[in-house]
Amino acid sequence: MQPYTPVSCRLHSELELMIMHEKTLQLKLNNYQETTESLVAKPYNILTKDKNEFLQLKNTIGELIDIRLDRIVSFKISD
Repeated sequence: MQPYTPVSCRLHSELELMIMHEKTLQLKLNNYQETTESLVAKPYNILTKDKNEFLQLKNTIGELIDIRLDRIVSFKISD
């Protein structure tokens, strides 16, 4: 696993707003293999584990998924 790189306060704040407004997001994620992957899910919480920050997402079947914040390349509200 790559060392954690802290994210900007702006990204952190934008994600907190998406959680508060219960928006479904389309996220583009870095998979550390020179490519990206896409994910559509609803942000649920932001947590810290072992000095890493994670966005906890709820997928379409209600499962919780933790994504390290520094993997997020971009996101937009899903239609």
